[in-house]
Amino acid sequence: MRVLLDLGPKVMEQMVIKHIIHSRDFKKLSRASIEAECTAIFHFCEMNDLVMNKKKIKRFLPPDESTHDDRLYTDDEMQRIITECSKREGVIILLMTSGGIRIGAINKLKVKDLELVKTPEGYQTFEITVDRDSKPETYWTTCTFECFTAVGDYLLQRERDGEGPVKPTSPLIREHHDTRDVFRMTAPRKVADDSIRYTVRQVLKRSGVYVNAVKKQMSHSFRKNFKPVCEQSGMKSLYVEMLMGHREALVKSYMRPKDMDVIQDYITHAADLLTVNPTQRLKQENAQLRKNQTDYLAELGDLRKDFNEMKQLLVHLSKESQKQLVDEFYQKVGDKADIEWSCDD
Repeated sequence: MRVLLDLGPKVMEQMVIKHIIHSRDFKKLSRASIEAECTAIFHFCEMNDLVMNKKKIKRFLPPDESTHDDRLYTDDEMQRIITECSKREGVIILLMTSGGIRIGAINKLKVKDLELVKTPEGYQTFEITVDRDSKPETYWTTCTFECFTAVGDYLLQRERDGEGPVKPTSPLIREHHDTRDVFRMTAPRKVADDSIRYTVRQVLKRSGVYVNAVKKQMSHSFRKNFKPVCEQSGMKSLYVEMLMGHREALVKSYMRPKDMDVIQDYITHAADLLTVNPTQRLKQENAQLRKNQTDYLAELGDLRKDFNEMKQLLVHLSKESQKQLVDEFYQKVGDKADIEWSCDD
């Protein structure tokens, strides 16, 4: 280490550039792989106060040519995928699809990270805190009612399997377990990241989508679908960037929206389009229609009450009082007509 520092920044620059050229032309490494190596070198230099010209060095990197065809999953493929999911698998898929959460963040989620939110219109969803334990990367997002329901069903299944009341500190997605092992059942451990990726791969295989998935970033395509759907739905671009955890978008903006405003915008524009199962979409529409019907009946009941009170009041009035009220009414109507007539002239 000491020898490297004694070389000085200019010599170090030349060494890094030669390393990049060798990795690019002989090893045929991708830009992302070489950048990862350079990041470690830059960190070492910064920690030892060795200043190098990063801009100059990065000019030797190969062009960013992804080997993946990032074609997103079609609606038909998504429905086939979700049909093949167990309750646990469905939660994993829907968190990425409707919440835009990276697959690498799912195994870190705890039950307490999902806070229940009810809108004034009666829509139920979660405000999901992502990467809570890593403060610089912490952000929040939300999800569809379909995902909200799937999470509830999955946690209820865990309780019925013998875990008991699921604690707020418990992992949202627990490791696979033997229901006969009482100790493991009541002490859930979080699932490993590799296990979640394996789970997604198995779902894709069962659904028959895996053959086409080799041309995609299999897990990341779920998240990548989130942004275009939200933006094309009419959501504000800033809100979409916030829900995806792109902090730079919020830093550059003077706007500091309220959480409920973001959630309302998401529900109004994107939630329906991000709902995978058409049955769930119909359930949501039926629930909204029932709510509208209930509100209408409540308003109708209030009108009937007011009408009956007015009717009782008129019944108890004397005939002279009734005649006086009618005359006053016609007088006001006549005065108004005269005023409008004079205005027209």
